[in-house]
Amino acid sequence: MSFRYRKTTAPAVADPAVASPAQPSAEEALWEAGIDKERVILDVRDLVRQYEQSDEVITAVNRVTFKVKEGEFVAIVGASGSGKSTLLHMMAGLDRPNAGSILVRGQDITAMGPDELSRFRGNYLGMIFQSHNLIPQFTALENILIPTMMCRKPDSAYEENLKKLVVSLGIADRLHHLPSELSGGQQQRVAIARALINMPHIVFADEPTGNLDRANADEVLRLLLETRRMLGQTLIMVTHDMSIAEQADRLYRMDNGRLEQCNRRSARLAEEEGLGGQEQ
Repeated sequence: MSFRYRKTTAPAVADPAVASPAQPSAEEALWEAGIDKERVILDVRDLVRQYEQSDEVITAVNRVTFKVKEGEFVAIVGASGSGKSTLLHMMAGLDRPNAGSILVRGQDITAMGPDELSRFRGNYLGMIFQSHNLIPQFTALENILIPTMMCRKPDSAYEENLKKLVVSLGIADRLHHLPSELSGGQQQRVAIARALINMPHIVFADEPTGNLDRANADEVLRLLLETRRMLGQTLIMVTHDMSIAEQADRLYRMDNGRLEQCNRRSARLAEEEGLGGQEQ
């Protein structure tokens, strides 16, 4: 199996002085020692996100506090506009809160500058979007390897993981195809491989099956859970699909910017009521 790619078309990388990894601290060394299912990997404290809309202030996330342990699969459901994607993007370091803190591996990402946050995200956080967001001019393989190039990782740092990912995701024979030559399910599998290539400790997924039919949605979820077990990752997913959410270790519901833990039955009833209200 060949993983050779066209280096002439590879994306520009960050400045080496910015992207070069720092030596791990004693605390970071403990995190690298192995998974501890009792250890809190994500600690969200009093998180607030507000937007100004005309002369009105919209509170998308309203004092959210919760913790996620290492290796957990946590699902967040809620109606459109409830704030769940905004919350997910802040936890993934893609958006900044107005107040509160987000501790990942004991480090407050809200206190990090842009360069430090970029390095941290590249090493420890992965993001899967509803839309695959693949670069159309790059092959599947080149898209997958973008995070490794942004972090200036040597081939030896990801080659073994790359082989495992493309085989488990069923895209080993599609690596040299452009996104336009792939099906929707294959495109999302490439996006998953891209999110997992640096072996992040936490994977955030924002409606990863929202644009797929039932068969492809079920297959993508199966692959996500399989790679999660294979790599020992924490998975935090926003979804409208209760059949997916019900497979999580813990289930939360977002409502008007507030997050509450719920059981599967109450979440399903709330979701059905919300859908009924939208149809009227």
